Amino acid sequence: MSKEQVRHLSAVFVSVFAHAGHITKEDAKEISGLADPEFEKAYTAATSITEKTSQAKKGLLAVSCG
Repeated sequence: MSKEQVRHLSAVFVSVFAHAGHITKEDAKEISGLADPEFEKAYTAATSITEKTSQAKKGLLAVSCG
């Protein structure tokens, strides 16, 4: 895995924390060290991941409460 791939993955990871409200988007960008266009790609990927995990949690709650 190249350094750029690791940076992108790290940016996605910290962006998930931003989506969850634990840190700001600006903090995530700073931590990632990526330029704006690259960070936005990672942030978009994190949006998708966050939405999927949120839907999965809702499904689990429906099953456990139903």
